[in-house]
Amino acid sequence: MKGGTYTPAQTVTLGDETYQVMSACKPHDCGSQRIAVMWSEKSNQMTGLFSTIDEKTSQEKLTWLNVNDALSIDGKTVLFAALTGSLENHPDGFNFK
Repeated sequence: MKGGTYTPAQTVTLGDETYQVMSACKPHDCGSQRIAVMWSEKSNQMTGLFSTIDEKTSQEKLTWLNVNDALSIDGKTVLFAALTGSLENHPDGFNFK
């Protein structure tokens, strides 16, 4: 999101792999479009979550980006936590061994 508001990268460990996680949102309208991404230097893999809110219905649509089976539960948990601010508020609560 060009010119978007973003968070600094945070480090999260899932199993034996370390990821850098960050999120961003649409400038001046964070509630309508948000994205969270996580990247592993070890596997050179990036995955993400894009969220949009329908203005008329207030329904949120989540689009998962490049989430493989190994990340299907814990990875999605971390990405959603990054979108909601939980990861920033509780950074040690999202390391899964």
